[in-house]
Amino acid sequence: MKKAKLVDNIIEHTDDALIIIGTNGTILTANTAALDLIDVSEEELIGSSYSLFFTQQTQNPGITRIINDGLRKGVEYHLQEMRFSAANQSEKNVLISTSRISEQDAFGRVGMKNSLLLFIKNVGTVANDEQSASVISSQEYQNLSKEYNRLQKKNSEFQTIFKRFDYVKLAIIAVIFIIFTYAIFNLQSTIKSSTSPTPTDTVKQGEDRIVTATLDTMDKYIVVSGILEPHNKVTIAAQTSGKVVARNFNEGDYVQMDQILYQMDTKELAKNVRSARIRYIELLEEYNNLKKWDSSLTVMQAQRKFSLSKIAVNNEKKKLAETKKLFDKGIIPRVEYEQAVTAYKKAEYDFENAKQSLESELDKGNTEKLEVLRLKLSNAKDELDEIEARYEATLIRAPVSGIVMLPVSSDGIRGTYKNEGDMVNDGDLVATIGATDSYIINSHIGEQAVQLLKVGQEAQISGPGFKDFSITGNVNWIASSATVHENIRYFPIRINILSVPDSLKQYLRLGMFAEASILYDRYEGVVTIPIEAVYYDGNKEKITVIHFDETLEERTITAGPSEGNKVAVMSGLAPGEQIIVRNSKK
Repeated sequence: MKKAKLVDNIIEHTDDALIIIGTNGTILTANTAALDLIDVSEEELIGSSYSLFFTQQTQNPGITRIINDGLRKGVEYHLQEMRFSAANQSEKNVLISTSRISEQDAFGRVGMKNSLLLFIKNVGTVANDEQSASVISSQEYQNLSKEYNRLQKKNSEFQTIFKRFDYVKLAIIAVIFIIFTYAIFNLQSTIKSSTSPTPTDTVKQGEDRIVTATLDTMDKYIVVSGILEPHNKVTIAAQTSGKVVARNFNEGDYVQMDQILYQMDTKELAKNVRSARIRYIELLEEYNNLKKWDSSLTVMQAQRKFSLSKIAVNNEKKKLAETKKLFDKGIIPRVEYEQAVTAYKKAEYDFENAKQSLESELDKGNTEKLEVLRLKLSNAKDELDEIEARYEATLIRAPVSGIVMLPVSSDGIRGTYKNEGDMVNDGDLVATIGATDSYIINSHIGEQAVQLLKVGQEAQISGPGFKDFSITGNVNWIASSATVHENIRYFPIRINILSVPDSLKQYLRLGMFAEASILYDRYEGVVTIPIEAVYYDGNKEKITVIHFDETLEERTITAGPSEGNKVAVMSGLAPGEQIIVRNSKK
């Protein structure tokens, strides 16, 4: 017995809350940390139904679901983050882990076979409803993983101790058997000896309550959690170099598309823009003139000179012919004839010069030279556009509407914002905009539950920051291979929220904690009753039926799936029949 007490001391000094729940939903044992967390005394907790503390007195549907899955389906959870509401109305962020107790387990003592071992780790108190759920950092996640491994190791120690002391287990089995037999006998005696209460009297006494079995539809959900992230992220890189003169936002601000985020110094760039614009205008004027060169003033003057010289040479040629006739007849002296020859030659020379000058001027506007000038003009335009774009880039604008976030490179490296006076180089990452027209939730799920999920399944999303609203999403991606971290195996998944109602957009913020309830199965037309109405007689599931004549009948049923505080009855009960839900303390 001293060694058995040693085991109890180990349980009692576990830092986290530890609760063992029997197959009938009764709390078999709990340590001091559990009593402090739930804020009840040991007398109130031990022997009571778990639903009294997780469903009736306080509303903890997430924890109730985990317990139901553990008891009914053998599903085990590891480090599930949830909100726990205690009886004193305080709220805490907790991590939940469950483990089934088999006959060979360390806890597999009498009355504990197939029971559920519930670990609850308190990770913080919530101040009010508006306070966002805490987001676990990678370091905290590692610490929690180490804590889980510590608990698993401690569980192994418990197994080793109990395997060594089989005689202690036998003694405990005998004691629990006697207590259980006495409790069953006492319950039967109480039912037989007491007068059958009327439904009205029962409700007034507040001890038991009567409920009616209903034909219902039971939806089965898998709940995953994560934080709201933008579906689309646009990372902004600087398009020019310069000094920041103004930053017009704070992290987390909502900005409109084209809103100016940064302003940079523009003095040097403004000078370059003016120079490039002057050169472009000059080349454009020269190109336009060259395109009309044939009709330009210069060419027209050359053509006029050529025409005049042509007329002059013709006139001198006629004069020379007349002078030669007169000279040949001896009418005029030789000197006069030679003067006419000289005048004609000079006119021919002037004509040739005018002809060459005209050809030279016309050649200035030929196709090749026009093409060269066109290319120069195109280059000048490109340079002007580039400099003007750099000048415009000194005003860094939001490319989309959304929330301003820290810039993150493609390889996952997180950058920083630029402040007034900082130098920015071309290509530097300066901010990321998370578009808020759609969101995603990145989460993970265990290897048993992942078999129940399919891409495209509908998910209802809610969270403490928008608890009065529900958003519809769907499963967008399920990893094809598991991720293993700190000996924990899980499958990453992603939930898409492609459409957010306008009435809800003002309440959503990036980084908010969110839960996605994914519908994976539906049972239609099943009889449902409160889960606490079912009790166990050995391996038999039973309920107490109250007839119209107020007689009581203990009836064996076949219980099916459960969800929340409801359980489906697959056989043994018809819709409309009334059953008694016993007060957990009674």
